[in-house]
Amino acid sequence: MAGSAAGPALLDLADPAIWQDLHTPLRLARERHPVALTTGGERIVLRYADVEALASDPRIVSNAVPIVTRHGVTKGPLLDWWRRMLTNQNGPEHLRLRALVSRAFTPRRIESQRPRVRELALDLVRQGLLRS
Repeated sequence: MAGSAAGPALLDLADPAIWQDLHTPLRLARERHPVALTTGGERIVLRYADVEALASDPRIVSNAVPIVTRHGVTKGPLLDWWRRMLTNQNGPEHLRLRALVSRAFTPRRIESQRPRVRELALDLVRQGLLRS
């Protein structure tokens, strides 16, 4: 990661090492920059409040599909899955899908899942599949 506080952070998503611990470079970038630029030219908004503001602005549309196609994923199940993700949908289709899942993500519903998620996470840590 490079970049000055005045410009965006630079993230090389083609570097396999970044995927070994993506959280660290993203945290470091977020501490100094509101936006990261990938070596492929994509912009990544790093701060929660900024993402929330953009997500509620109807003028903003998802352009996530070109991100994977620029990295060589031009057909097959991964691209099909990526295209169908709620966060990669725009307009009426996004609203339709969001309405279908919104009841499953209420604060009460999420809180009721906390013990099970904690149990699963601890099992993954014990198996060495997740770091604590």
